[in-house]
Amino acid sequence: MTKIVILGFLSISILAGFIQGGIVSADQTIINIATTSSQTEDPNQTNNTVRVVDIIKDTTATVTGHVFYDLNGNGIQESGEPDLANVDITAKYSDGTEFKTKTDPNGNYVIPLRTNNVTITIDKNDLDIPAGSVISTVGSGGLDIQSLGDGKFVATAVGFFKPYSDVSIIKTVNTVVTQPNQNIVYNLAYRNKGVSDATNVQVTDLLPNGFTYQSANINPSEVFEDSGRQRLTFIIPTLLAGEEGNIQIVTKVGLDLGSKINESRIISALGDPEISNNLSTVAVEVYSPTNITSLVRTGGVILSQDTVKNSMLITALLFVFIGFIWKLNHHSIRWSKPKV
Repeated sequence: MTKIVILGFLSISILAGFIQGGIVSADQTIINIATTSSQTEDPNQTNNTVRVVDIIKDTTATVTGHVFYDLNGNGIQESGEPDLANVDITAKYSDGTEFKTKTDPNGNYVIPLRTNNVTITIDKNDLDIPAGSVISTVGSGGLDIQSLGDGKFVATAVGFFKPYSDVSIIKTVNTVVTQPNQNIVYNLAYRNKGVSDATNVQVTDLLPNGFTYQSANINPSEVFEDSGRQRLTFIIPTLLAGEEGNIQIVTKVGLDLGSKINESRIISALGDPEISNNLSTVAVEVYSPTNITSLVRTGGVILSQDTVKNSMLITALLFVFIGFIWKLNHHSIRWSKPKV
């Protein structure tokens, strides 16, 4: 049995009868030792070792492979997914020798079989592989190495992809007009838009100055006082690709009047290619109890009743002024009419 191993990704055995090892002399003997063991006690261990003698012929045998950038991580090289050139490939043989090469401009590599055991290493930290990349699903169930005859073997393509999550957050509030000491509810809608599961997702919510946390549908891992503002932290251990959820936070409004802004952020331990959707804010207007019942919404702008009354008074005075001017001009025209 001849064994070819792609380190870190797979372990495949090939029948020695298919292998013809180049460089090894025609009569060189390679001894493979296989052992068996059991979790229960074995009274006779002398028969647990098998020694197999293989004779390698002096012809050329090679394994060719291919490395590419698997953009969607599905394990298949598709249109638009580039080959990875200049990636370091190392072959370690059972006799202690090594063979080093690089992938060509098309992402291909060729390894000679000098002995009947070889370990092929593809360094995922190679600078020509996108930083943080991992093996794609092509290697999850083992990598097939097929014989092409004449001592030629081919390895299934090895794909790398850089996993990422695209976590996002949108904040809303149940009312944009309130008064001191009232409870309002903020809703934080979060989602993972990426292709990979996000881990250790952290959602933080910075309440306006004077607002105090009351409750939430998810218990915060921390409530921290930050310069007079409470900062809530929520931890989501795993957020699957495409998964979404909501955090509802009940807070008590402070005594200060005016516009109050609440800010929420979301991050994860995995890379995020789009950070513009990691922050969301919403504002509420805090009015005194005497004015809160007299608010009027006009064209999306909130005005107090006094402001509306003043606007109406100005409008009425303007009409009176226009009427006065009209009458003055009318009488002036009548008085200036010539006598017949």
